[in-house]
Amino acid sequence: MKAFFVFLSLISFVSVSAHAESTFLAQKTIPVNSTKSNEVIDRTLADMKMVFQKFDLALDSQTKIVKEKEVTGSASRPIMTVSVRKCIAFICETMDLEAAVDAREVSGKCNRDFVITANLARSSDKIREIYDRLEVNVCYKASADGKGSLLLVGYAHHAPTYNDGFIQNEIFKLLQLQVTPLVKAVQETLKAKD
Repeated sequence: MKAFFVFLSLISFVSVSAHAESTFLAQKTIPVNSTKSNEVIDRTLADMKMVFQKFDLALDSQTKIVKEKEVTGSASRPIMTVSVRKCIAFICETMDLEAAVDAREVSGKCNRDFVITANLARSSDKIREIYDRLEVNVCYKASADGKGSLLLVGYAHHAPTYNDGFIQNEIFKLLQLQVTPLVKAVQETLKAKD
């Protein structure tokens, strides 16, 4: 059940000030080494599908993929689906994750600010009942030489039926596992778009 959240983590991070009903996932900085970093970022955001195609789900020892990741939709609005089976003791459950991804530029305090959202509304009930979307707030800071950096801050937004507890904790741990592969996928896409 956690595997689903994973990439969505991937995907999604929200601005720090708007997270009263969200759980903080992680904060990471990615250098953009191209001297045309602004253009590279535009090309990357226009092809979020490539990011998710490069994304490799990270799983714990109790979770297995039962239906491989598939990325459909358009370049700018991809949809990632995957099914995982999580077993704890003698109890196992299969969950389907569907993340509809959207990236948009917003006003903010950086040279450029973006929000990437992964809508989980069509995922299995167990997922939707805890988190309805993942959000990533992206802050781009430019340097004088044309290079720059991206600060990613990720959150899992609470569904109206959100409850703390064992299931929520297991899903949260799985989502946190996705941060490293997501950062890697973004870095690989930035490089490919240079």
